[in-house]
Amino acid sequence: MNELDCDSLYDNAPCGMLVTTSDGKIEVANATFCSWLGYSFPQLQLKKFQELLTVGGRVFHQTHWVPLLQLQGSVSEVQMEMLHSDGSRIPVLINAIRRVRDNCPYDEIAIFVATDRKKYEKEIILSRRQAEQSLQQLASAKEQLQQLNEQLSIADRRKDEFLATLAHELRNPLAPMRNVVEVMGSLDTDHGVTQWATKILSRQVQQMTHLLDDLMDISRISNGRVELRKAYIDLVDLVNSSVEMARPQIEARGHSLQLEIPNNPVYSLADETRLTQVIINLLNNSAKYTPLNGHIHLRFSVNDKVATLCVSDNGIGFEPDEINALFNIFTQLENGVDYAEGGLGIGLSLVKGFVELHDGTICAHSKGPNQGSQFIVTLPIVEPTSVSSVPPQPVEPTNTAKRILIIDDNEDAANSLALLLEMQGHVTATAYSGSDGIIQSSSYNADVILLDIGLPDMSGYDIARTLRKALTANTLLIATTGWGQQKDIDMALEAGFDAHLTKPLDLGKLVTLIS
Repeated sequence: MNELDCDSLYDNAPCGMLVTTSDGKIEVANATFCSWLGYSFPQLQLKKFQELLTVGGRVFHQTHWVPLLQLQGSVSEVQMEMLHSDGSRIPVLINAIRRVRDNCPYDEIAIFVATDRKKYEKEIILSRRQAEQSLQQLASAKEQLQQLNEQLSIADRRKDEFLATLAHELRNPLAPMRNVVEVMGSLDTDHGVTQWATKILSRQVQQMTHLLDDLMDISRISNGRVELRKAYIDLVDLVNSSVEMARPQIEARGHSLQLEIPNNPVYSLADETRLTQVIINLLNNSAKYTPLNGHIHLRFSVNDKVATLCVSDNGIGFEPDEINALFNIFTQLENGVDYAEGGLGIGLSLVKGFVELHDGTICAHSKGPNQGSQFIVTLPIVEPTSVSSVPPQPVEPTNTAKRILIIDDNEDAANSLALLLEMQGHVTATAYSGSDGIIQSSSYNADVILLDIGLPDMSGYDIARTLRKALTANTLLIATTGWGQQKDIDMALEAGFDAHLTKPLDLGKLVTLIS
């Protein structure tokens, strides 16, 4: 590069450059600096560097600039303001270094207009403030989310408590109703109206009991508290028995039922009670949402270690885009409201939950409204060789009369249950409070004690602990209560009960326990 090129590069550099003596007299200044300040070079030669600064800049020059150059020989990135020839101020960033030539100190100075830098710094400050605000908002959002989660947890716990209390309060009046129905069913009567009324009462009590059980089951599924009691079961037997339990509702609506069920056993490791609920719910659902005198088809098949249950009908069907909503809790499709018959909309949600707990799948199909529905359930199966070939031997009930003490503050429930048991040949006594029950148990010499938990004067758990200290090991202590959650069962067993039955009592289970 020749000398002319170097002079041009210096003169038109993108920063102002000048050389001053140590006292500030300007010796050299490039064209860039001259144009920024509005002076010609000859004009600048008549000035000192500090004269181009504002009053505050001159003070800084005297108190800081000069001492720093003397001590360390340089000044870096000093922000100041310089005066334009028209009196306006120019923000600048200055770097200086002191060099000695021919035994004379000179200051070489580079100056950058800082307008863009200040804008950049303002942007940085603004961005930092925005970031800080965002972080504050995020922290606030997290705090609100935590509060909402706590509120949801409280609401969910209260919902569970409400459902449990509701189930308990509804089960208490259902208990004497079922007992009376059982008594009426046991009477020898040829009166057609009596038989008809008894069957209606029996069906409605059973329906109410199923609704309560479904409510509690869906709550347990939602909270992940369902414990399956799995065993090796024959799915063919289970399907056949489930069909028989659902058949009365199907026939009541005049539907025809077509079955395709293999004869050979098909085994699965499953909870028999829960899968029975699944099949009954699907069949009842088809019966309910199919107009009178319709057709229901159940096909059960096995392929590649998977059992498939398909329940189809020619009922009201649904729109294809409504499939996902079918399995949501408390959901009833618009075209099915007239057929719901007061249902809660939890049956299919319950089915889905139980199927998935068995590592199975469920799906639904329909070509549209009034074109029928199809529900397909798949379940894993096991090889017959892994199932014990020796079936469990049923316990034969004995007909020996037992002395039974019933402790329940609901007199209707206690008296109706006592009458039902006496009709089966047992001897009974009743007590309507915990304290009276403890007194009677000391002299009655009961073989079986049926003890309610929610008594007005004492907790059934405390009574059980008290009785266990005086009773013989052969006395059967059974909790009979409207509280039916798993924690209630666990508390009953810990208190010394031998068994836990939920109201309204299942007479078959009670008879088996007593036998």
